[in-house]
Amino acid sequence: MNEWGSLCHTLIDYLSWRDNIMSRKIRTEAVDSLFDAVLSLKSREECYTFFEDVCTINELLSLSQRFEVAKMLRDQKTYLEIAEKTGASTATISRVNRSMVMMDTIWYLRDFRQGLKNPNLNFTDTGRSW
Repeated sequence: MNEWGSLCHTLIDYLSWRDNIMSRKIRTEAVDSLFDAVLSLKSREECYTFFEDVCTINELLSLSQRFEVAKMLRDQKTYLEIAEKTGASTATISRVNRSMVMMDTIWYLRDFRQGLKNPNLNFTDTGRSW
C-alpha cells in the first residue's frame, strides 16, 4: 500500500473511532424510542402534533433552522445568503457546516477505500436524500 493509501486508512480508522464514540453517547433506549416514534408518523399533521408534545417551540424552530441551513450549505449557498434567509448566526452555520464536512469526509474515505478494491465504484454521492 502506498503512503496515500496508508494515510487514508489511518484517517478512516480515526474518524470511525470518533464517530463510534459519538454514536455510543446518543444510542440509548430513549433515543431509539424517539426515533421509532418519529418513524411511525404518517402525516405532516401527526408530525406537528408529536413535535408540539415533545419539543418547545424554540427547540423545534432551532431544529428546523439547522435543517434549512444544512440544505442551503448542500446547495453551496454563502454564509451571508444563509444568514439572511434563515436568521441563523454565522456560528450556527459554521457548526452545521463542520458536521456536514466531517460526515462527508468519513463517507468519501470509506467509499474511497472500497474504490481501491472496486475501481468502477462511483463514490461522489453522499447518499443523503434531503
